[in-house]
Amino acid sequence: MANARSGGALITIQAHKNTVAVATLVEISVIVICNSRPVPDDMLQAAKDEGIAIMCTTENQFTVSGKLYGLLNNGV
Repeated sequence: MANARSGGALITIQAHKNTVAVATLVEISVIVICNSRPVPDDMLQAAKDEGIAIMCTTENQFTVSGKLYGLLNNGV
């Protein structure tokens, strides 16, 4: 989180309520849960309360990071 920016994305496999708490420290806008990890209801509720979007994917963090980098830097 040391290099995270306000409005950024957190790409992780950490699917628990504390992930939302950490994301609020730097005002993360979206948490992307990778590797088809199940998202518990208390995490969803915490994210809703904080106005943080939760997205899920079957892909791993490396792949998701690469795709987002490409989209953001190449305008694809």
